Amino acid sequence: MKTMLTTHTGFRFEVRRARPDDEPIVAEFFTHVTPEDLRFRFLGAVKEVSHERLVAMTRSDDPHVHNFLAFSTDGMLIAVATLAADPADRHGEVAICIREDRKHLGVSWEFLGYVARYADDHGIETI
Repeated sequence: MKTMLTTHTGFRFEVRRARPDDEPIVAEFFTHVTPEDLRFRFLGAVKEVSHERLVAMTRSDDPHVHNFLAFSTDGMLIAVATLAADPADRHGEVAICIREDRKHLGVSWEFLGYVARYADDHGIETI
């Protein structure tokens, strides 16, 4: 299912769940992310996103891990998010990364709000 969102700046983008065939576009997305943002997203020094990480972001079989992609209206991948919940699906953590040239448009706040609503709808009490 796709959802169209609009930021406070009027920027429109579409969100959907990640799919296995998204691996190449997710890999390309990370070439447009600053080293600092990579470090914050992966909680460590990462120069290149490995195949294993890309697989985890696009082919997760874990029912407690939810990966989302955000696309601009021209089809460009502009942001990725992961919601990972504990085995009881009561508490979760979110990681979001925004493409460098799409910052300051309100995407991160609107995307985080979408993920928070998704978590709430699926019974995850805190993120």
